[in-house]
Amino acid sequence: MTRQEPAREPNPRIPEQPMLPFEQSAPTSSNGEPTEPEIEPREVWKALSAAMKAAVRRDCLRTMREVVGDAWGE
Repeated sequence: MTRQEPAREPNPRIPEQPMLPFEQSAPTSSNGEPTEPEIEPREVWKALSAAMKAAVRRDCLRTMREVVGDAWGE
């Protein structure tokens, strides 16, 4: 015998969030096969570049805090 879980009610404290593009169902062609979305290489490069710049900025700030903290005796 298996026990069935009761249907869960949505939690009012957690707002419903829209699905992200990769969570949505994949587009299909006329014969029902999934089609690959067109991804612009320029858009991918922009996203990667922004992420790398943010990571470098965070790392530089962390290093600066460590150096300044050492200089001030913290």
